[in-house]
Amino acid sequence: MPENTLRCHAVLSYLIGRDGKDAPQAKLLLKGCMVMAKKQSKTQSGQFRGISEFQMLEPRLFLSTTVLFREGGGTGYTDTAFDDTTLSGTVDTADGSNANLLPRNSTGVNYKISLLAVKDLFTLLPQTSGSDVLSISSAKLHLFRYNSGSSSDTIYVDRTTSNWLLDSAGSSEADVTFLHRDKSADLHWAGGSDFSSADYTTTNEVSSAWVDNYNQEKVLDITSLMQDIYSTSTNYGFTIRTDASGGISLRSAENTLSYRPVLEITYDYVPTGYTLTVNSGTGDGTYDED
Repeated sequence: MPENTLRCHAVLSYLIGRDGKDAPQAKLLLKGCMVMAKKQSKTQSGQFRGISEFQMLEPRLFLSTTVLFREGGGTGYTDTAFDDTTLSGTVDTADGSNANLLPRNSTGVNYKISLLAVKDLFTLLPQTSGSDVLSISSAKLHLFRYNSGSSSDTIYVDRTTSNWLLDSAGSSEADVTFLHRDKSADLHWAGGSDFSSADYTTTNEVSSAWVDNYNQEKVLDITSLMQDIYSTSTNYGFTIRTDASGGISLRSAENTLSYRPVLEITYDYVPTGYTLTVNSGTGDGTYDED
């Protein structure tokens, strides 16, 4: 840690109850932490030359929860409506009922992009709980191979930035095409016409080798993408692409239950915290236990 910066983070998860009954012990720990920070930030001349920060968090910090979203539910899963489909270049026909997603790197009608989203995500997993804020520590997308593509191919997952989820959860997949983000309303994509790179962002893009075997599972770490969805308060799901000229195939939410896409999120709700900062300079002080 740099000489001019000292951070003292005391996590009081076992000391502080929400009713505050353990506040005296918490204050003692805080005082001790601050004393140590003071000692460590002194130079030989006895002057403070650093910044001492204390952040006090409430007890649920370590009580993380993992939830598994899957259309159709099942033991250990939360039943959730997914929207997923494949957009085929130049084609204005929806493909939301297909049992497989078929992204492909080609041209014309053979160029294919897949979309996958959980429209009700912010309802299923709210951004706040009371005064506490959602903190996502991990997010994974579980996909299952059908019958094309191999480990020599790459799958890309990006955050979609154009709103195609204009119908109720699970219904938009039946009204989205390569030419329209909502065909019945005659709404085109961001560029004013076909789907393009203007409809997703490659910020924090996830890329990984595809898999070789029939029904083999592929788990993608999409933590940063999920954090971006929540930090921007914008959820239009994901764009799935590939570099494979022959395409790759993966099971959709219309497939057999055990092979449907799964969105796994590990999270907790944490308070915003309180920070005490002592700027560089000369001086002394006390902490009052009131």
